[in-house]
Amino acid sequence: MTVFLKRTAALLLSFSFLFLPSCANGTPEGTSPPDGATEPIPASFWEDNEHFTESEGAIMQKDNDFSALLFSREEHPKDFFLSFTASFDARSVLGLYFDGVKTEDGGFSSALLLRIDAKNGRVSLYSEQNGGQTLLASHDAVFGKEASVLLTAQSTAISVYCTGGEKDPAETGPLINVRCARAAERYLALSCYGSSKTAFCSWTLGEYAAPEGDLYRNPLLSDAADPTAFYYGGVYYVFSTGSFSCRETTDLIRYRSIGAVADSSKLYGHKYFGGPTLYEKDGIFYMFYTTYKTGSDSELLICVATSDKVTGPYAQTKQTTLNETYCAKGSAGAFPFRDPVSGKEYLYWYTTERAYGNLIYGAEITFDGGVASIDPATITRLVYPTEAWEKKEENGYSGRVCERANVIFHNGYYYLFYAGSHFATSYGEGYAVSKSPLGPFTKYKNNPILSATSLVNGPGCTFIVPSPDGTELFVLYHAHQSTSKVNPRPLYLDRLEFRPDPDGGADIACICGPTVTYQPVPSAK
Repeated sequence: MTVFLKRTAALLLSFSFLFLPSCANGTPEGTSPPDGATEPIPASFWEDNEHFTESEGAIMQKDNDFSALLFSREEHPKDFFLSFTASFDARSVLGLYFDGVKTEDGGFSSALLLRIDAKNGRVSLYSEQNGGQTLLASHDAVFGKEASVLLTAQSTAISVYCTGGEKDPAETGPLINVRCARAAERYLALSCYGSSKTAFCSWTLGEYAAPEGDLYRNPLLSDAADPTAFYYGGVYYVFSTGSFSCRETTDLIRYRSIGAVADSSKLYGHKYFGGPTLYEKDGIFYMFYTTYKTGSDSELLICVATSDKVTGPYAQTKQTTLNETYCAKGSAGAFPFRDPVSGKEYLYWYTTERAYGNLIYGAEITFDGGVASIDPATITRLVYPTEAWEKKEENGYSGRVCERANVIFHNGYYYLFYAGSHFATSYGEGYAVSKSPLGPFTKYKNNPILSATSLVNGPGCTFIVPSPDGTELFVLYHAHQSTSKVNPRPLYLDRLEFRPDPDGGADIACICGPTVTYQPVPSAK
């Protein structure tokens, strides 16, 4: 994946702030400015400011007034990109203002603010108007002692790409992607908070060109709550909550309905039939699904049906639930997983308990001739609500929720992704890691890794799939119909990346979204 930047030398400005040794040798490793960006920007680009000084091409702050702003004399292009590397310590908070409208007293009456918060590990975008501040989007970010940042703006679309310096941000997915109103005036300003040990390095400013090649834009489908997918024979079979209707796709972008893969009247349960999930073993296809207990409108159960074809029809030899004694009452969202290390198979699900709310369990499971059986001795409580983002109270809804487990193995660790809070709130997605399929799992400290923006509310319930050529990972997930309406919930698709932990722990999972502008399609063979 590459962000496309127009390499027009006349529109490029490059400048360096040489505060720290790591910035002293020009462009740091992992940052690739466009061709032609070789001359340092003159000091005259910036206004005079008593709080800043210029020395041998470096601009630095003279005092501890961290509220001071350094303004540009010149405007940036309307459609532009801006890349830079920032070095800092753990207390630093950096601010980049753009689209600034100047006032007579030398300030801004309005601007967009990109805030890089090393202390809390987040990148945020705000709209500022007459002293008021509105959050447009925020995303967790990985920082060591530096960050490589790319900001792009085209028409009303703003994207922010950020890495911990180990990779060119232009080769990653966006952490922030929104549309918002933009001003006619376009001035820049810089600020820093919390620490004087800050360096802005190797800046490149230029004209942004629209991406080329095959692109897609979210949402992809208008109604696909709780999406699941099964990749088999080069085809993705995609389901959502509410029926056994199936859609197929070969590229994750274009979908075709193939009808129902099961007759609900011939299966256990009488309504709902949530999120079917498929699994194959020895030529038999198993379909896990959630339904209400016969005669009940409040008790969810997990069931399994089988077929000798991936497209069904799926049936049950006996209309019953899965291991009713151990995985029945109040259970939903089954996810089968084959451990690539041991070859053992596991099932993950969530259930509702008065003491915890919705929480996630796991257990070993066996598949034998069309019969799936959980080993009750291995049932383990894995993740339950403990964090504020998992217990939101919004719009008249509340709930303690960790649900819809999705598990993958990566670089020696098991990653359990899950949705947090009631689905009718702003919702979100987080993850936990373990060295074992059944834990103990440790939650990522900067969860959630997918959360609402000013345009996309309620993103969550992810399901991880590979790209058609197997070189990329993506998440299918749903979001609310709009910021004021929950249903029907549309289908979104965004990249899942793993980035090194600067502290040496498990790689950090990053969902590059939610996106609302055109993105490169998943890579294909």
